[in-house]
Amino acid sequence: MVNMLYGLEGELISGDRKAVTAYYQQMREKCMLVNNENIAALERVTSPSVSAVLLHGVDRARQLNLPMNLYVQEKVFFGRTLSEADLCQVLGVLQDNAIEAATEAEERHVSIEMRNVDGGLEVIVKNTYAGEVSPQLLTRGGTSTKDGHDGQGLASCYHILGRHKGAFLNFWVSGQYVQAQLLLEK
Repeated sequence: MVNMLYGLEGELISGDRKAVTAYYQQMREKCMLVNNENIAALERVTSPSVSAVLLHGVDRARQLNLPMNLYVQEKVFFGRTLSEADLCQVLGVLQDNAIEAATEAEERHVSIEMRNVDGGLEVIVKNTYAGEVSPQLLTRGGTSTKDGHDGQGLASCYHILGRHKGAFLNFWVSGQYVQAQLLLEK
């Protein structure tokens, strides 16, 4: 951080207003990527497999210079509605889709929240996006719209959740954000 400030000092000395503004924007992006709250949130995840999936997403977002924030309730528990493997698969798809969509957005951001609600687990994955969002793809899944990619991410999530009573996936599109809500009853 100190070295970035030294660099800013150099830009200020140059007197070039555009260069100062550009350098400040770079600093702002770098600082958003250093998020100690994510470390604390990961420490609150009691499932090592879920923690690993989240850590992979945080690392991928960092590599893409994409701000990503995790919020995990103290003593969050995961229940038994889904197996760890199924939970990791669904969470991984939601996280990967959010990161991919946000990288194309003008304002780039992803957040994941985990909390216990009424004895169950609620996971919110929220991201910015560019272009249009197909409500049909969100509610049923389907073949990927990405060139050269034939993934069945959301369709596989709905397939997994359809085998388990008390597991639900909801989506909302609001302004520049898409929000996925995974609810797992106790």
